[in-house]
Amino acid sequence: MLPAAADDAISGPAGPITIDHCSIDKASAVENPRVGLCTSFVNGIAIGYTNEREAAATEIHFSVRYAGKTFTFVDRGTFAAHAKVEREFTKFSAVYSGSPVDCRVVSASFAAGSRWDA
Repeated sequence: MLPAAADDAISGPAGPITIDHCSIDKASAVENPRVGLCTSFVNGIAIGYTNEREAAATEIHFSVRYAGKTFTFVDRGTFAAHAKVEREFTKFSAVYSGSPVDCRVVSASFAAGSRWDA
């Protein structure tokens, strides 16, 4: 896995979920007849985040922009108050471009029934 570059954006308005890190997972170079020999691929996004609320979060929606495309990922479960969570979303594939990755939380739902939207 490649660490997020210094200029990779972890941004968005202050909210109940804080993104601690966001990075791409670059697969080994493989032969791809459509793109060329030894093309590297991104085969996942790793996101570390913290639930800053006093209530358990149950669903978090992320927007990830990479190589000119925007992807949406959803993490469902029970994430305790102030819990630090590490996730890798692997249902994602793109040609590695070396461009920065931008991760944002767009919404979060909580066990008590409340919801936050960016």
